[in-house]
Amino acid sequence: MGAEEFMTRSKGKTAEVPADNTGYSFCESIHAGAYTPWHIRKLSEAGRKLGGGVDTTTLCGITMQGWDRKVEISNRLLKTACVKCVGEYERLNH
Repeated sequence: MGAEEFMTRSKGKTAEVPADNTGYSFCESIHAGAYTPWHIRKLSEAGRKLGGGVDTTTLCGITMQGWDRKVEISNRLLKTACVKCVGEYERLNH
């Protein structure tokens, strides 16, 4: 799947969502706070759910209501993500 386009709500301009190269996405719960670590989930065929409605569980096993983050998974961001999700992600991808 290539990059998708979506309308930004504030300016009505079209912006590009980065293509997902891993099949995984950072996500967060509707209950997340400023210091809550992001989780990782395997994407379904529907792809990222930036506006909410995630449709798979996190790699640590949490079934949640939430949304995906518009960032690529990187080593820098893995350092601050859910430890259980990171462990499972690394096990599956290395």
